[in-house]
Amino acid sequence: MPESLPEGIVRYSSPYKFLDTILRLKSALMTEGFWLFATYDHSQAAKEVGLELPPTVVIVFGNPLAGTELMLQSSTLAIDLPSKLLIRQNLDKTVDVFFHRLSHLCQYHKLTDMIPKAEAFDERIIALIQNM
Repeated sequence: MPESLPEGIVRYSSPYKFLDTILRLKSALMTEGFWLFATYDHSQAAKEVGLELPPTVVIVFGNPLAGTELMLQSSTLAIDLPSKLLIRQNLDKTVDVFFHRLSHLCQYHKLTDMIPKAEAFDERIIALIQNM
């Protein structure tokens, strides 16, 4: 049975291998005009301290023009921005992509007037993931 996800988190199964999924997502994000701020390799960090973690990477991406507008409305939103994609290889070698919907973050940070814009962003990212 798949694990239950926290509210606001969506999961998609990738038809591609782990590294191919990462490369395809990065390419799609750049093609859409997003900035790639960082890539965190959690499994490599675990390995460096003598622990094992299945392949797990987080891609940090965004658009400073749009993100700044949101952070000016609620300074606490900066703790959750830029947006992130989590890519994880499961024990059976399948690959999942996770995304925390911006509309949920806007709700959490009490930016209810920004939810329509955030929902449009969510739809854009979800389509990007599904069409990578």
